[in-house]
Amino acid sequence: MAAEPTFALCAILKDEADYIEEWLAFHILQGVSRVILYDNNSSDDTCERARSFAKSIDIQVISWPDSARGFDRTQRRAYVDGARRLSGAADYVAFIDLDEFLFASDYGPLGQTLAAFPTKIAAVAVNQRIFGSSGQKSSTGDLVTSRFTMTAAADYPEGHFFKTIARPDRIIRFDSVHSVVLTSGTYVLSDGCPLPPRPDHPGFSSLITDGALRLHHYMLKSRQEFERKRQRWAGQDLSNRLTDEYFSDRDRSVNAVRDERLTVFAERIRELIGRARGGAR
Repeated sequence: MAAEPTFALCAILKDEADYIEEWLAFHILQGVSRVILYDNNSSDDTCERARSFAKSIDIQVISWPDSARGFDRTQRRAYVDGARRLSGAADYVAFIDLDEFLFASDYGPLGQTLAAFPTKIAAVAVNQRIFGSSGQKSSTGDLVTSRFTMTAAADYPEGHFFKTIARPDRIIRFDSVHSVVLTSGTYVLSDGCPLPPRPDHPGFSSLITDGALRLHHYMLKSRQEFERKRQRWAGQDLSNRLTDEYFSDRDRSVNAVRDERLTVFAERIRELIGRARGGAR
């Protein structure tokens, strides 16, 4: 029997101390075996908290300052470096953010899910599901995946955006932070169907599919946390879109459907966080 494909994550982050432990614990539970984090000038203890998971996962934290050409360029450069480092070390890599949680629809290991895809497939585009504030004004300190359970309807326009899982050795470059250009192989949606042409934006699919892989995107959280996010990115080009309208327009639209499926992981997430904190002392 062939070995289950290995699965890794690559992400760039900044001052994510309140969230990094849950994000790592959750993805360990999804079968992720390796993580590369690119630290964009954090001023809190994000990196120390991340490294406390070293006994549970192969984790590497790399200092990654800003590019003179803006944050989009900074992020794509990090992804290119991550793909290079992970070639030969992981069969598949997901390139996602710290407010995004990737899982299989049957809750099985991500590598096991990818093993069911034909070998010709080199990249999978996973449509995002946007979550709102669930009416919360401030943080309670509890898990993101437990606090925010109100999401957009299945046909919400921003659900057309996706993030990519790819074989790292097949990546030529990133034509957006959402999408890759491949040397060979097929680029598909999470239901296995070919990714349609994308004339408007390389990371925007004309179809929204509900396939074997899911991506929950907690892009707003509470209003208090959104304000902290805005302050975190102040002075960078990313901050230009983090306006009051960005929050209010989306929050009116995405608190439409209740989705509690990730709350089933809460107890095990807390156990892994406790174990990491205990080992860090």
